[in-house]
Amino acid sequence: MENSGRSHFLIDGFPRNQNNIDGWNRTMSDKVTVQMVLYIECSTGMCVKRCLERGAGRTDDNEETLKKR
Repeated sequence: MENSGRSHFLIDGFPRNQNNIDGWNRTMSDKVTVQMVLYIECSTGMCVKRCLERGAGRTDDNEETLKKR
């Protein structure tokens, strides 16, 4: 992959588990410096409500599927 020349990135929804962290550390620890972590906490009910509003008409955005995510 060619270098894009960009130096700042937002990695969304990561890591999901310890395997993600371990893989990131093995692959990226010598390539990047993590500058900050942003953690936003929200109730399940609010997350489901916002996703349902966002995805109006999308078949994959239903309450059952969202709760599994």
